[in-house]
Amino acid sequence: MMTIKHKLQNGQHAVSIYQDLVCERQYKGSYDSIKRYVRRLKHRTPDLYARIETPPGDEAQVDFGQGAPTLKSGRYRRPWLFVMTLSNSRKSYQECVWKQDVETFIRCHENAFTFFGGITRLIKHDNLKSAVLKAHLYEAEMNPNYLAFADHYGFIPIPCKVRTPEHKGKVESNIKYVQNNALKGKRFNSLEEQNIYLKSWNKTWASTRIHGTTKRQVNLMFREEQPALNPLPSDSFHFFKIGSRKVSSTDSHIEVAGAYYPVPPKYMGRSVKVHYNSRRIKVFYREELIQHLSAVEKGHFHSARSCLPANKNWQKDNYIRYLFSRCSMIGPSVLEWAKVAQEYRQERAYRSIQGIVALSGKYAFSIH
Repeated sequence: MMTIKHKLQNGQHAVSIYQDLVCERQYKGSYDSIKRYVRRLKHRTPDLYARIETPPGDEAQVDFGQGAPTLKSGRYRRPWLFVMTLSNSRKSYQECVWKQDVETFIRCHENAFTFFGGITRLIKHDNLKSAVLKAHLYEAEMNPNYLAFADHYGFIPIPCKVRTPEHKGKVESNIKYVQNNALKGKRFNSLEEQNIYLKSWNKTWASTRIHGTTKRQVNLMFREEQPALNPLPSDSFHFFKIGSRKVSSTDSHIEVAGAYYPVPPKYMGRSVKVHYNSRRIKVFYREELIQHLSAVEKGHFHSARSCLPANKNWQKDNYIRYLFSRCSMIGPSVLEWAKVAQEYRQERAYRSIQGIVALSGKYAFSIH
């Protein structure tokens, strides 16, 4: 019993202590025996929660808490604990991550959807920047990346009011359940080790427990709820970054991640919004899509020319052929001169040839 007292002093709850005794001491007794003993050791004040009935497949709730201390760069640090809970069955997905940025937030969603094998109609979340750029009492300003992700997967994101965690009470209580029963008193040597442990713990304990509110096994309720979930899309979401760029007033290009992309000349000198990733570039002006191109390597110009005027739309070889055809029209001696100049001066000759062609447009000539 000294082991139980020691675990209790470390902050573990009765369920967590019972699980450890089964795994560490091969305890054969019942959970109720441990619960009664723990109750005698400390005074417990029950929490009061309002119960809200949710139809199967209608809603999930997501939030971050803190995971167990994990070794990183020679020190133990606490990662973030992402949890998504289905409001009907209370089936949950847990994953520890080092960041709360929007890309990590989205990838955690995708991993949870794959774990559940489907998607709920609504997803409730708080006002972290990964989902909400600016909180508002009536209509929050949502993160465009998260909105695009929600549209791709076909769910409706619902931000909670500021400072009202009870609006997502199911995931709030589930985070406490994970922290108190799975992670309390534990340390891990890597993030991967903690996530492997959480996966095993979820399968062994969290999903097989009889939920305190529903009085039914979580897995059994999930099997009933799963057919009501919406199906997963055929492809994953392509995450993109967002930025503002000013279209060059000299060549009608913008720079994105060190590469250069053409924009229709009528937008020269104007500011545009850019959505981009390692594969695609989308350019918007006042919410209108004005350019959509594949990404090119850093330091390169995109080869697309369709948005440029006809007189700016020629590649080098085409323009050289045009110059020599004009020299031929001026006369055979000019054409012969141009060929000799190209042979001896190479690239430097084209400016001189261009000058002769320009003079021919200014002064009349006759073809002999």
